[in-house]
Amino acid sequence: MATESSRNAAEYTGVKDAKKENQGFNADRTEWRTKLVEAIEKEGHEQSRIIYVATISEKGLPTVRTCIFRGFQRGGVVIATDKRTNKVKQLKDKEKPVAQVLWYFQGQKQQFRLTGMVETIDSETKSEDQQKIRSNFWEKMGSRSKKWNTGPTPSAPTAKTPSAKAQAEEEEIQREGGFAMEEEGFDNFALLILHPVSVDWSDVAFGEHKLYEKDSQDANWHALRLNP
Repeated sequence: MATESSRNAAEYTGVKDAKKENQGFNADRTEWRTKLVEAIEKEGHEQSRIIYVATISEKGLPTVRTCIFRGFQRGGVVIATDKRTNKVKQLKDKEKPVAQVLWYFQGQKQQFRLTGMVETIDSETKSEDQQKIRSNFWEKMGSRSKKWNTGPTPSAPTAKTPSAKAQAEEEEIQREGGFAMEEEGFDNFALLILHPVSVDWSDVAFGEHKLYEKDSQDANWHALRLNP
């Protein structure tokens, strides 16, 4: 079964000016942000696009999936997705929509686990500023990626396979109704922005391990060295 990451991997767009965006993300020069930005730039944005995102299911069980890293925005990590996916439902249904993003940089043997609150921006979001961000990211998406937002509901039971005639008719409708399909895709398009409050970083090659936590009172970050 194709995952979200495998569908989009060939069309990874990231950000047009990645280094500029990285600098904005690391404007305060927090140690863990510096390490993450340097790791991404050293590994290469194409190699850094795959991340792992964990949420809690309706049954209280951990749920992990691969996603595409789309850049940084508003100080957080951006994931583009379909509002009909389970992860969006799981986050929107929670009073505290927490998730964890994991990066592992194979070439450097570094791992980052970012835990925090998730900001969901979809067609139901009222803020004009947030909708502008959503529109800007949609414009950066490739046509292949956009198409996935017009398909059947993700993770829903598969419908009966259509006949060859019905499939041909559907393809003809899609060819003639490209603009309508793009509108439908945009309606389903959603952004998830994870705002970290805790970052667990480890460097296997050098045997280093640190936990960074954001103070809820003064918003400053504090580091604690841990055993490897």
